[in-house]
Parts: sequence; structure tokens; C-alpha cells
Amino acid sequence: MIASFTNNFIFLKSAKTGSSSTEVVLAASCRDPDIVTPNEQTKRGMNDRNWLGLSRFRSHEHARSARRKLPGLWERAFKFTVERHPYEKVVSQAYYRLPSFPDFELALASVIRRGKFHSRAVYEIDGEVAVDEVIDYANLAPRLAELGAQWGHAMPAAMPRINSAQRKDRRPAVEILTEAQKAEIYEGARVVFDRMGFKP
Repeated sequence: MIASFTNNFIFLKSAKTGSSSTEVVLAASCRDPDIVTPNEQTKRGMNDRNWLGLSRFRSHEHARSARRKLPGLWERAFKFTVERHPYEKVVSQAYYRLPSFPDFELALASVIRRGKFHSRAVYEIDGEVAVDEVIDYANLAPRLAELGAQWGHAMPAAMPRINSAQRKDRRPAVEILTEAQKAEIYEGARVVFDRMGFKP
């Protein structure tokens, strides 16, 4: 998560949406007193700890909690996050979890069984979108470039690739998943499909 007082934005970090890469890019435009939670690349945050040295914010802070902890900034800041096509998110999660399973199919079955096809808990409060924009992962780089221009910061032409090495099969997820798997994911993420305009 990033709470930028200097650029007047709050970025809520969702799972398997290029959010670690986004966080690294956005953090480069931050300075004191902005808040940046530690990420996989830097291992360090900025102003994210209290006087006891304990973290005040989770990396994947939810909207409800961010609003409670940062009421003033929450009211005035541009709040955004990233969402990804549920098929792609499931395949990405399966590859991320693959080291804990004998093979990809078992990892994929586990992810589908857990039903975490979207990141709605990050950006919704009581079932309603609580941020100003949910960026489609497919349009992430150009949209960040637009936002950076508004803040007076140039964004890199290409996003850094963090946590992407696990995925070996680069085919679109729609070609990897079975029809039964796609149907189950669609049913579990129908709201996201409809809201984001994703095709089943």
C-alpha cells in the first residue's frame, strides 16, 4: 500500500495484479511524509511503522482499514487499485503456489477450490467499490503513465517484472483452463466480470 500525501493518492495493493511492480514504480515518486509498505523487492518501507517499530499498515491493506487509519487523506486523495481478469489471476496464483504442490494441475485445483478469483475485499466496503478507480491490469502501464503526468512524475516505459518468473506457460489463461474450470471461476467472480467488462 502507498499513501502519498505529497501526490495526494492512495494505492491499495491487490493480489496477483502486478501490484508489487506498481508499488515499486509509484514509490519512486514518493518522499517524506508519504507511507510505503515494504515490498518483495526493497524489503523496506517508508514511514510505515509506529513508535514501537511495529508496522501500522499491511502490504495488502483493505479499503475499510485504510479509511479508518487515514481518514483525512482518504477523503481528499485519489484512491485506486488494480484488478485482473479472473482466469489470468487464477493461473498466476497457481504458478505462485506451485512450489508447494507436486504439479501445476494440483496447484490450480487448490486455487480454484479456495475461490479467490478477484480482489474485491481490497477495494470494496460493504459490497460497494470504495475507490475512485479500479484499473484493468491489461491497461496498467499506460494508465500509470497518465497518472504520473498528473503528479509531475515520469513513469517508466516498461513495468519492472517482479514475482513473474514462476509462470512457465505464457499462453493466455483461457487456453490453459478447462471449460469446467472457466465456468466455476466465472460463477465465483461474476460481479467482477460484469463490472470490469471482462469476457468469460
